[in-house]
Amino acid sequence: MSRQTSGKRQKSQGTFWNIAEFSARLRAERGRLGLNQAEFGALAGATLDSQSRYELAKNQPNAEYLAGLAAKGVDILFLLTGLHTDSGQLDADASALLDDFFALDRIGRRLAGDIMRTIRANGDDVQVNGSAEPSGPGNLQPDNR
Repeated sequence: MSRQTSGKRQKSQGTFWNIAEFSARLRAERGRLGLNQAEFGALAGATLDSQSRYELAKNQPNAEYLAGLAAKGVDILFLLTGLHTDSGQLDADASALLDDFFALDRIGRRLAGDIMRTIRANGDDVQVNGSAEPSGPGNLQPDNR
């Protein structure tokens, strides 16, 4: 038994995607960042022509374009929904810290959490090998007194 279709694509009940609204938000986000079309497009590897077509609602960007923008700190939630991301983008140090944390096993994560809570509770009184400013992972050695 085959299903017959009219040849026309039926519109879904919801209106998840409105290209005109997306394009307006894309222009707004570019303006917020103070970039021209060529600079903004370059963030995601898009040409000036492609960026212009996205902003004029002539073409729809693909996921690769959006992922490229997200990697450069563009508020993708705002582009897609009109809602701004509540929390700001992580800076490089915070991102590296999270990468290191997620690389740990369950016990390592628990210990890392304990260390961070101790540092936060004691403020400037916490020292690593006699220094308040560790120079890197190599400076974190156990104190064998």
